[in-house]
Amino acid sequence: MTNYRGAPPSEDPPPGRRRSPEHLPHRSGGTDRPSLPPVATGIALGLWIAVMLVLALVVVPAAFGSCTGVVSP
Repeated sequence: MTNYRGAPPSEDPPPGRRRSPEHLPHRSGGTDRPSLPPVATGIALGLWIAVMLVLALVVVPAAFGSCTGVVSP
């Protein structure tokens, strides 16, 4: 097979062009496992929720509580 210029196709595509998926090597293992185990995902999600709750219920009210308006004599 030749390209539009009549030259044989090269191994690498030109810069800015990607190879089609059928030419890409397959991942080793071939299993459709998630990248993180469910326990690690649950721990990460629990920590994220805990940090967000501390920010919402402690840090933000303390920051706004330190703001005082102008007191009139």
